[in-house]
Amino acid sequence: DYPLVVFSIYLLAILGLFVFWKRPKTSTAIGAAIPAGLLFYFYFHYWVYWIIVLGLLFIYSFFNKNRSSQLFKSFLVLGSVVAVISIPYFVNYLSFSKLAGFDEVALRLGIATGRTPGLSSLGLAYLAYIIIAIGTYFLYFRKGDRKTAILFWIFLLAAFIVWNLQLVLGYVPAPNNWRRTISPILYIILFHAIYTLIRNAEIKFPSMKKIAAVALILLTAG
Repeated sequence: DYPLVVFSIYLLAILGLFVFWKRPKTSTAIGAAIPAGLLFYFYFHYWVYWIIVLGLLFIYSFFNKNRSSQLFKSFLVLGSVVAVISIPYFVNYLSFSKLAGFDEVALRLGIATGRTPGLSSLGLAYLAYIIIAIGTYFLYFRKGDRKTAILFWIFLLAAFIVWNLQLVLGYVPAPNNWRRTISPILYIILFHAIYTLIRNAEIKFPSMKKIAAVALILLTAG
């Protein structure tokens, strides 16, 4: 029930957003919007998390439109394309929700009801998010890479939000599946941080990249 194509679309959405975030314009907005819109038709948890990420980034771009009007205008394009692609999904959902067996299907999907915070089920996950957020400040924001820091912080903030959607909605389908959604993001942040550290260390130690490449090969072989 979890085909590899889901990851493919999700990774395309992540890659598209990275490109758009670095170079906001109409073409990159459309490139980021298409896989984001397609997520609606593959897996609930992915599109919910990703729409929250895009929503938070849009809010950021709105309040910073005087500093970067191009980013805000491009986000309007991105949001419009995602909205258009998602229309058939919501039309089908509304039609399906009116059927007599909708409640039974919802129960089979593992919907958890209640308004309990997701703190108890996560253990040290929140602590990990906080540590990553602090590391992002020192590795990116403090070094002048403000855009990367903002993007990673919003990824983490969206993770906090999805783990606690039940506080607002009163229910959430299969909450344990949020781990599958958030894990690829955490890996990307981690490997990006490792790459950044190696790149920074290479200034003082030119052979660092070769050493890291050999270490990676040895780890992969092992």
